Amino acid sequence: MRPRTRSPRPGFTLIELLVVMAIIAILIGLLLPAVQKVREAASRAKCQNNIKQLALAMHNYHQTIGSFPSGGWGYRWVGDPDLSKKDQPGSWIYTMLPYVEQDNLHKAPADGQPNTITAAQKAGGKQLVSTPLQVLHCPTRRAVALYPFDPDQLTNGTDFAYNASGGTGGVAKTDYAANGGTYAVNWGGGPSSVTSGLSGTGSWLKDMSKTTGIVAQRSNIRIPDIKDGTSNTYLLGEKVLAIDHYDDGKAPNDDQTAYSGDSEDTIACTYNDNASPATALPPQQDGPSVKSFAFGSAHPSVFNMAFADGSVRTVPYSISPDVHRLLGSRADGKTVNIDF
Repeated sequence: MRPRTRSPRPGFTLIELLVVMAIIAILIGLLLPAVQKVREAASRAKCQNNIKQLALAMHNYHQTIGSFPSGGWGYRWVGDPDLSKKDQPGSWIYTMLPYVEQDNLHKAPADGQPNTITAAQKAGGKQLVSTPLQVLHCPTRRAVALYPFDPDQLTNGTDFAYNASGGTGGVAKTDYAANGGTYAVNWGGGPSSVTSGLSGTGSWLKDMSKTTGIVAQRSNIRIPDIKDGTSNTYLLGEKVLAIDHYDDGKAPNDDQTAYSGDSEDTIACTYNDNASPATALPPQQDGPSVKSFAFGSAHPSVFNMAFADGSVRTVPYSISPDVHRLLGSRADGKTVNIDF
C-alpha cells in the first residue's frame, strides 16, 4: 500500500492579512463617530432631565411659598434650614433640596439657633458642601464628584464660609445656573454676621434694581411678575465653563459650592459689559473669550434651558444674541421669536 501524504492547508498571505486589518480599521473608524453621537444624545437627554427636575422643583416651591427662591446673601454663606426660606443665605439650589428628594441633606446644618452660628452648624455645613448630587451635573461635562474649592481663597488662608467649615478636600459643584436676567451684578461675599443678613442692612447689599431675571440676591420674584410670559422667559439652564477648568476650581463661576449664596456659580445672565449679548461658546474655547456670567454647555452645538413655564428646550449657539438677551428679561415688554 502506498502511504498517504497530507496536502498543505491553504493559509492567508501577509498581504491578505494586512488588507483585512485595514478593512477592520476603516469600519471601526466609521463606527466610532456613530457610537459617540449616540452617547452624546443620551448624555444630553440626561442633562435635559436634570434641568426639568430643577424646574419642577422651583415651581413646586413657588406653589408652596408663593415666589421663586432667592439667590441668597453672598458666596461666603451656605444654606441654613433654621432660617426662613425668604431669609435664606444659601443658594436657590440649597432651597430646592427638599423638592428633589434631598430633605435630609437640606437639614444637615440645622442647630436650632437661627440667630447665631454654632460649631454644630459648621459641621453640618461641611456635610452639606461635601455632598455632590447627580441632578446638578451634566454627564457630558463631568462626573458626579467633589471638585476643588477656590484655590486663591485657600492659599490666602480665608475661612471657608461663615456658617460652614471644611471644603478643602473638594466641594459639591453645579453645572446649572438660574436666570439672573440681562444684567450681571458684581457679586460679593455677603454680610459678615447673621444679624446684618437678617436685617438686610450694610455695605454688602448690592443694587438689585437693574436685575431683570428670576433669581437674584434676596429676590422674591412671583409668576405674576413675569410680564413677558412664562413661555418667553428663561428660568434656569446650563452655565458656560471653560474646558480647561472643569476640574480645577479656578474658573470664577465654578470656584464656590452649589449651595453657596448669591454668586455667578449659581446665577447666569444674558447680557453684561463683561458678558456681551452672546450665548455659550464651544466648550473648547478658553481664556477671555469664555464669559463667566453666561449660559452655556459642554455639548458640541447646543445648550439646554428651562423656561419659566417649566418647559425645557434645546437652544443652538446660533440663536440671535438679541433674542437670547430678551429671553433673560421677565418684563421688558418686547416680543421675541423663539422658533429654534
